Amino acid sequence: MNNIIFIQPDFPKLINEPFTGFERYETTLNIPVKIPIDELRHLLNDSVPVDFSGEENGVTGVLKNDQLTYTLNRTAINFHTNNNRISFSTSISGLARIKGLLKLVLFKTTISAHADIQGELSGEIFLTIDEQWNLIPSIQLVANIDEAKIPIKGIGSSISVRSTLTRKINRQLEKITEKLTEAITKKLHIQKTANKIWNQLYLSKLINKEPPIWVRVEPRSVVFKPFDMNDSEYIYAGIGIKTFVDTFITNDHPVIADISALPNLEFQSNLSDKFSIYLPIQIEIDVINETFSSVVTNQSFEIAENAKITITKISLTANSDKLVVQLDFKSDEDCYFNNVEGVIYLIGNVYYDKVSNSIKITNLDYDFNTKKLLVSMANWLLKPILLSKLEKKLVFPLDSHLNSLLKKATDLIDNLKIPKDISALIKIEAITLDNVILRDNFFHLLVLCHGSISAELFSFDES
Repeated sequence: MNNIIFIQPDFPKLINEPFTGFERYETTLNIPVKIPIDELRHLLNDSVPVDFSGEENGVTGVLKNDQLTYTLNRTAINFHTNNNRISFSTSISGLARIKGLLKLVLFKTTISAHADIQGELSGEIFLTIDEQWNLIPSIQLVANIDEAKIPIKGIGSSISVRSTLTRKINRQLEKITEKLTEAITKKLHIQKTANKIWNQLYLSKLINKEPPIWVRVEPRSVVFKPFDMNDSEYIYAGIGIKTFVDTFITNDHPVIADISALPNLEFQSNLSDKFSIYLPIQIEIDVINETFSSVVTNQSFEIAENAKITITKISLTANSDKLVVQLDFKSDEDCYFNNVEGVIYLIGNVYYDKVSNSIKITNLDYDFNTKKLLVSMANWLLKPILLSKLEKKLVFPLDSHLNSLLKKATDLIDNLKIPKDISALIKIEAITLDNVILRDNFFHLLVLCHGSISAELFSFDES
């Protein structure tokens, strides 16, 4: 029986190159904006008075020193949406009175007569916004008075005051329209709100403590979906903020870029509530090692005719972006060559196979110290067939881990709080594994998270 040769090379020298950052990606935070129509309803109710009253002299052409006085009241304002506009109307009614001196050939007398008046106030509101974030409310508000004739007994006819009342009320409505425009612009000050969100998106957030994962966000540009005013309850719009998202694994707080001014708007007809963001999800190397152990430990590998070895243990160690594979082994008792046992070290690359959705170890080769020792003690072990057989075995399927990856991604998203002025429900709907990077005894899976964000602004900044 041949003596057993013990193989024990030095452990490969580890390269200390801590990994800090992943590739920079651009993503868009789409914020659907819902403005309750009640906001405009309240503004309109506050701006349009309940009572309209006034007076006008010299309106009859028949009476001397005549004076028209009127008092009209409006009802509740009705709203409806049509053709991307908000239309509104309210009935008005009241009393119009004429006083004046009637001079006839034989006598003169003072006349005082009145009539009930009815009509309608109606209008439309249409909202636009320009590239400089200026909100432009387009408001039409007009009065339409029904036939308004006041009977004058002394002359046996009536005097129409319709045109006078219409002109007088419409002059009041012109001033009301100016104030209403100013009130809407102030209430829906989208630029100030967007500017606050823009500034708050310059952030560097620790979303995982061990290992320390940081996400840094830097906004780049803004797109706006024009107002949709066809719903009966809400005005819809959308703000899309395109951002760079950097992911780091580091103990140091990543530096935040200097805040730039809110850029001019770009317009986009459709703004999806979908979003995508890249996140690193880590799998401990021990988890991978356990799977590899189950497929190679106590397995016999034929290297040459009548020359087999059995793997008794496998251990993985990260070495920068390479993987050190430690194999404890022993040759079979009937090995044609010298009987050996001990340890060999292999160096390989981590590769993500998108077709099979699995992590593979490729380009396996013997470590320098191992190769040097085997050349002198057991060069038959250097045959490449062992490496090719191991590469086929060292496969870590990810399909069974997708649910846990989804939960981890959801947890990380929950930790990435978006600005406090937004009420948002973020949901991860699907994940796509883009790459696998090995650092610090973790397999970092660069996961592209696809989801939706249901959001609305708490309020608009009126300051």
